[in-house]
Order: sequence, then structure tokens, then C-alpha cells
Amino acid sequence: MFNNKADEPIGIFPKKKTLIAFLLATLLLLIGTGMSVSIISNNYYKLDPRWDFLILLVLAIQLNLVNFKVTRGSFLCAKWLKFQAIMFALICAPAILLQDTFAALLFCLINMAVLIGAVFLISGEKYKAYVQYQHDLMSDINEARDMINQEINEKLKRKTRL
Repeated sequence: MFNNKADEPIGIFPKKKTLIAFLLATLLLLIGTGMSVSIISNNYYKLDPRWDFLILLVLAIQLNLVNFKVTRGSFLCAKWLKFQAIMFALICAPAILLQDTFAALLFCLINMAVLIGAVFLISGEKYKAYVQYQHDLMSDINEARDMINQEINEKLKRKTRL
């Protein structure tokens, strides 16, 4: 029916694999952020638990706001999430050498694996396809909104002439 990819209609929901990649990346980023705040506050700064909670709350809100923009098709926000995961991994990497117990070392290694997994998912084709799908969907919605506003304005102009 459609010869061109640009003529294909955009549905409401993205493909399952792309949605799973997005959700898994979001989950890994949330887990990695929480683990990273714990590692940073316990190994580098020895912060009070109230400060840990406040920092984690601010980072979680920031992550959710940026992730919301990703659901609206923002490639820049997807790059920001990737940058954030890389920075947490780089900041927490020296903490591996500072651990004196096996449990703490295992916690740091799991954190690194989670953050690296998030980076690989965000860099993957499925995640990029999800962001592109959302970008196309939002541009179609904006185009339809503009057409409706134009039609309404034309009808209002006709009414005012009469």
C-alpha cells in the first residue's frame, strides 16, 4: 500500500523489542544511579544518610525528567543519559580498589556491570530505533495539531467576514 517509508503511518505503540530496550535501559540507569550514589557517599565523602537520600532524590528526578524527554524523541537527552552512565562508571571505578570486604567489592562490580549494560543498551540500535519512533510520532502529532489549528483559523476568518 505504501511505497515510501515516509508514507508509512506511525502507530500508537512502538515495536516490542525497542520498548523493552528502552525500559531495560531505564531500569538499569535507575539501579546504577542508586548504587553509584551509595558507593560515592560511602567511599569518597562519608555523607550522612539524609544527604544520601537528598542526592538520590534529586538525581532520580533529573533522570526521570530527561527520560521523559527521551519518550518525546529527544536524541540529545538520550546522549545525556549515556553520558551520565559513563560518568558514574568512571567515578565509581576507583572505588573497586578501595574495597576491603568481598561484599563491598561485589557491590562495586555489580554497579559497574549495570552501568556498562545501560551504556550498551543506550548505544544499541533498538534504543535508537525507539527514540526515532518517538521522534517521528511527536512530529506527526505536531503536524496534525498545526493542520487542525490552521483549519480552525480559516473557519474563524470566514465567520468574521460574514
